[in-house]
Amino acid sequence: MPNATSIAERIRSGLDGFSSSEKLVARYILRGFPYSGLDTVERIAEASRVSSATVVRFVQSLGIPKFKLFQDQLKQELIDRQQSALDQAAERSPAPAQGTNHGVFSDQERAFVEGIRSTFENLRAADITSAVNLLSNQNKHIIGDGGTYSHILAEHMLAQLNLFRTNLHSCPADGWKLEDTLASISTDTVWVTFDFRRYSATSAERARTAKARGAILILITDKWMSPIASYADIVLTARVEANGPSDTLVSALALVEGICEAVADQLGSEGMRRLADIDPIRRSQLS
Repeated sequence: MPNATSIAERIRSGLDGFSSSEKLVARYILRGFPYSGLDTVERIAEASRVSSATVVRFVQSLGIPKFKLFQDQLKQELIDRQQSALDQAAERSPAPAQGTNHGVFSDQERAFVEGIRSTFENLRAADITSAVNLLSNQNKHIIGDGGTYSHILAEHMLAQLNLFRTNLHSCPADGWKLEDTLASISTDTVWVTFDFRRYSATSAERARTAKARGAILILITDKWMSPIASYADIVLTARVEANGPSDTLVSALALVEGICEAVADQLGSEGMRRLADIDPIRRSQLS
């Protein structure tokens, strides 16, 4: 099932319901995910400062009856996490006969719709609330960042938010502008980064720098979790699986749209005053 809930998502969604000792196991595994989950029961227990029985109970609380099955699923997810576009293309079904492209198009439609549905179903309400509260805070400086493809999502988020609030910035790719952006980070900064499988080392480096300088870090990633998740303050996941040879950003774009609508609603009359200022300017540029 391409849109099945991943182990990382199950752990994050269950955080509020775990016992205090199970939360220690959850946090240990998430900090070093996914490799920390491949340790022995005894090593995980020792690192989490709990008993081996607690580790086993934690795994069972995820709906996985045995620790070996937990690790088997984790190993498969690790393989999926590391798939290249070439790997995905090689796994595709044989190309349809000429003139049957409508079937491919319909399959993609179903995949996109299911991906959006699964994305919204697996989000934690508390995480969405926290993200919306931060992005609605006019005293916060919002900086958006992304990788080779995912930077499109960061730019779209900033463009949407720009209608209702100020203090929005796009992270430059390199050069003195990047240096200036990183140097300006403070505890008033919210760094929003988009990172999906074939994860970006440069995005991770910038995010770590932002975190070290006091920024609050919001990560939007896939269900296998970017390495940035281990130190992000808020993690939101979107489905990227599709029927084609590469991943899709459709579900992540829907998530961004949903967040921006929630921010606009929370800003209320304050946001409408901003829109009233900027809308005539936009119209004049189009005329």
